[in-house]
Amino acid sequence: MPSVSDIHHRVPQSFCPLCGHKLDAASGMDTDDRPSPGDAGVCIQCATPLIYQDDLTMRAMTQAEINNLDPGCRRELEIAMLVVRSLDRRKKRKK
Repeated sequence: MPSVSDIHHRVPQSFCPLCGHKLDAASGMDTDDRPSPGDAGVCIQCATPLIYQDDLTMRAMTQAEINNLDPGCRRELEIAMLVVRSLDRRKKRKK
């Protein structure tokens, strides 16, 4: 299974449109690349699929945008969402 990079890149602050979590850093899966406009991502708090805008703030991806991702990118997005959800379940069990 892919792993999340230890390298974090600062991005302009935005907030998850679903849970309101502050988004100001980015990490790649199996890459240390900086995000670029149009790249997909997920909220680290709730796993909402997001997309980087021209100014590198994030907004929710539309279902059409998700459907139009190439199969490899869509699979990576789905894996990232699963990783975040599994981290959330682990946090809840430790409480």
